[in-house]
Amino acid sequence: MKPAVWAAVCGAVRDELDVRLMLDYLLRCRQEGRIQGIVFSTWEGELEKEPGIEQLLKSNSITIVKTHPMDHVIGSIRTSAVNYWRQAMQLQRAIDVIPSDAIVLKTRTDRAMPATRRLITMLADDNPLPLVEDVKQHEGLEAFPAVFTHQVAAFRPRTNRAFQFSDFAFMGYSRDLRVMLHFNVSEFYFSRYLNANMMFYIMAFVQDYPIVKDYERRIKYETLIPELERYTTNGGDRFPKFLKRFYAVYLGILATHFRIGTMWPENLGKLDLPIEFTDFFHRSHSRHLDYSTLGTLINSDEVLNSFVSQPVNKVGLTTQSVLQQMHDADENTFERATPAEIDELEAFTHEEEFSKEHWLLDGQSIQTQQANQYSSSMAYHFPGISIQEKNELWKACAEVSSTDRVLLKFWMAHDISPKDSPAYLSSGAKDGTALSILVMMRLLRKNYLDENDTAEILRVNNTQAKLDRQHKGGNIQVTCYVINRVLYLQQMKQEIPNELRLQFDYFLRRYMTSETCDEVKLAVFQHPERLAQIFDAQITRSIEINKPVVHRRLIELALELTGKRKYWNLLEPLFSDTEEAVRGVYEYSVDHGLLILD
Repeated sequence: MKPAVWAAVCGAVRDELDVRLMLDYLLRCRQEGRIQGIVFSTWEGELEKEPGIEQLLKSNSITIVKTHPMDHVIGSIRTSAVNYWRQAMQLQRAIDVIPSDAIVLKTRTDRAMPATRRLITMLADDNPLPLVEDVKQHEGLEAFPAVFTHQVAAFRPRTNRAFQFSDFAFMGYSRDLRVMLHFNVSEFYFSRYLNANMMFYIMAFVQDYPIVKDYERRIKYETLIPELERYTTNGGDRFPKFLKRFYAVYLGILATHFRIGTMWPENLGKLDLPIEFTDFFHRSHSRHLDYSTLGTLINSDEVLNSFVSQPVNKVGLTTQSVLQQMHDADENTFERATPAEIDELEAFTHEEEFSKEHWLLDGQSIQTQQANQYSSSMAYHFPGISIQEKNELWKACAEVSSTDRVLLKFWMAHDISPKDSPAYLSSGAKDGTALSILVMMRLLRKNYLDENDTAEILRVNNTQAKLDRQHKGGNIQVTCYVINRVLYLQQMKQEIPNELRLQFDYFLRRYMTSETCDEVKLAVFQHPERLAQIFDAQITRSIEINKPVVHRRLIELALELTGKRKYWNLLEPLFSDTEEAVRGVYEYSVDHGLLILD
């Protein structure tokens, strides 16, 4: 029993004529029983441009899927993957409503009619999309990892620009198209631009075929397209071992995982053997292989399958090498370039007959061994102390799993100057130590931090405070470093972000009523001269109602927001014997002018 076939029409409504033609054709195919369902997947707002189209879709029982545009999710991210993500998102939403065991014919609203007709024609075959495992056995390519369950039908893959197919229309079982869908940032894998046509197909093979990623990282294939056309047309057949191995893998993947459709069969002539490896880089074999400035097009599965299955003893030595690697493949065949292959690639850049252009990218060399001597000390530079103290502090840091307390204790005991303090406090601050973040913020407001430390402490401040706000946590030190961020941005005449306003409100409300909180916020942002009056009243009130903890916290808040010495005089006697670190941080801040402003 043949599986159901569903068409997924994806895209914007750019041309009403194209949309109507595509839907008319698919509706006739559905009526004839060649397909069983149609899904129209587009963006919200698209069908409103042509109201008559949506009504026709509904009246003809076509499922409509509308997706909210993705720009609000990705923001201003700069990646070539965005164009692919738009297409992939619409296809994913269509697949979500299609039976999971169906064949899905992915097409689009424009320019896809020829490919769609060819795919519909394929469906008449007894087995239009064979099992990959069966094809592997038939072609003698058993070692190739099976990424798909069944072959995917697609058109016009290219050499040089590997995995670039036509993406107007393709067809596969739902489970296999789901393997093709991804939302990865391709530049993170390949360190270079890939277009949408490639990203539909290549990412599924990156994990099981590491050589694919290595090829994209090392070879500037755009440069080689005309160079290899010239070289192979003139009889050149010497290739670096890495390129021969890559093409053994790439052509093997195409032969096993894809059914290569022929877009214009009337343009192709009779195919004769042998088919040499070099033929894949120029027009040959009655246009079954057709040169293009974007890479040579493979226009039929006939030429690909004939190449793979032809007798090895009937072809040239270079072709023999490629075919033998394909048929004798093991797990190493699919791995990255070896050190020897990298050396040969470097040497081949001087082969002017092969190419005079710069075609080898600056890929990393593979390390085989390292010298084992420890020749240069990794000891951190602690400023403002003696060499002996540096050595002792470095040793103490090396002996503990977390250096935060060691550094904070040393910093207080040795009265490190403000300009040298970031070297002792920034590590603890980045690790989320509230006292370290607080002192770094006080140093920032007094211009003791460089550009890097400034950016990092503002980032840490926001990250830690946001987590505390979201998880209903935080203490007075967190509250005070949030206050310092507000005061710093005011000092720099910068806008207060909405998230910081939420943090400021949340932490203040832990220690005062909503009414008082609103008064304090209004005073901070508009009337700072009123802060002392507000806090004096609240501090007096906390004594009257016998709330010693609130009393203490209000004094700390008043000191942080106003910098008035009178609040330090109130706070200093309140430290307990167990608050050595907190007392030390406050005393340091007062003694070095980080906290008292009057």
